Amino acid sequence: MGYSENEITYEVDIGVIFKNKLRISPAGIDWEGKHWPLDSVTRVRWGRLINPVSGMPTCTYYVTFGNDSHCKSIRIINKATYLNFTDRLWKTVGVRILTEYLGGLRNGKKYRFVTSPLVLGHLYQIEHFFDYATVSDDGIEFEKKAGFLSSGTIIFSKWSKLSISSNEGYFLIGGISAFSYASVDNVHILEAILRLFYKHGCERLSGIFEAEKAEEKKRHAEEEQKRNEYEEQARRQAAEEHARRKAEEALVNREKMQRYFDILELPYTATLYDVKKKYKIMIKLFHPDRHSADDSVEEYASKKTKELNNAFNTLKNSYFHEK
Repeated sequence: MGYSENEITYEVDIGVIFKNKLRISPAGIDWEGKHWPLDSVTRVRWGRLINPVSGMPTCTYYVTFGNDSHCKSIRIINKATYLNFTDRLWKTVGVRILTEYLGGLRNGKKYRFVTSPLVLGHLYQIEHFFDYATVSDDGIEFEKKAGFLSSGTIIFSKWSKLSISSNEGYFLIGGISAFSYASVDNVHILEAILRLFYKHGCERLSGIFEAEKAEEKKRHAEEEQKRNEYEEQARRQAAEEHARRKAEEALVNREKMQRYFDILELPYTATLYDVKKKYKIMIKLFHPDRHSADDSVEEYASKKTKELNNAFNTLKNSYFHEK
């Protein structure tokens, strides 16, 4: 999904006394005088750490980004700043890395993650901790380094046999390993991939590509159907409105024309033939020459003749012509 420059660009001052400007935009990330083009960033992580200060738990947020050789970590106190920046970091960098991971997995590539320390193992009921986790398209390989009195251990598990969860700043895979959001690179990308995997029920992680395409196709089809339904409803409403206006115009026209039918002493249902016939009869009846002996009657007949002529011409030229 593409985002506009306004959706991506964010700028804020970090620090209490000595402030540094943090900026993210389509051009890249700027921090402490260094510019990082977005496509140069290959690893990201962010999370929170809760530390007691004067007996009270204090939350501090950390964001780290970098390339294969070095990285930058930013300590952020303000939650809104942290959320605004990480939201844009995910949109501009996280989604790209996720896509690259899926492409690599489909081509047989594997990705290795360092697991987090044992410190919270009792809290999450994690029975065995491993030092590394290697992610492949069809499963994950857990590796424990050899110790002074123990040999190394490697366990492989299919993705379908595992469950995932998250809690207290850690991403957990089954009861085997935990990954700290704040200290393990790209763990957010790994989590997003696995959540998509379990959402779609794929056989392999790279199956997400096809599943997402199918879902996108389905979404487009549903949107197209809604658009067609909306357009059809709009057409029906327009047709109904047109019919209503025509009915109103017909009613107004009828009320207007009724007057001319009344002058000819005809019902509204009369035909043009009826109008012509009645007009000839009445125009002869009221012709002024037939009433010239009486001035008052002649004046009335002349007025009536004008009304008859007007009614006949209006009905013939306007009413029946329109029909």
